[in-house]
Amino acid sequence: MLAVPPRAISAPSRVGPAALYPSQELTPGKADTLDVADLTRRYTDNCPRHMQSCTYSEAHRNVPKEVHDQVYNEYNVPDSERNSTSGEVDHFWPLCAGGSNEPSNLWYQPAENAWQGENLGYHEKDWLEDEICKQIKAGQLDPDEAYKKLTTDWVVYYHEERQRASF
Repeated sequence: MLAVPPRAISAPSRVGPAALYPSQELTPGKADTLDVADLTRRYTDNCPRHMQSCTYSEAHRNVPKEVHDQVYNEYNVPDSERNSTSGEVDHFWPLCAGGSNEPSNLWYQPAENAWQGENLGYHEKDWLEDEICKQIKAGQLDPDEAYKKLTTDWVVYYHEERQRASF
């Protein structure tokens, strides 16, 4: 019997340059849940500001400073750029859609990230995340499908959604 060598894991083919995406090795993306019931119910534990109930995002937004620092270090972000003006530690799969707070779902995304005359920084990805979460919670989007599209190529997904939103 012949031994079959393991296939090398390669990054998916993406439309843009590597600088637009998280490192596939560090941040492949991770969901803690893709269950719509989890994402749409109200929570009473871990709510911020002593709120009596809160959303999934509010109840699960708890990335410690040490993890932020770890992500900054892994992405070689200089101390002078560790601020919201320069960029942010971002959930690759959005928290509002069940994204994990683990480092495998966190990356440093700059605010300004130009490609082909367009900025594709964290503000643009935040817009996409909002659209994804609204559609999932409205029952208009399958979370599994959205997860696959975003983690394969968020830039392509962003352009698809911008086009859809303009109609």
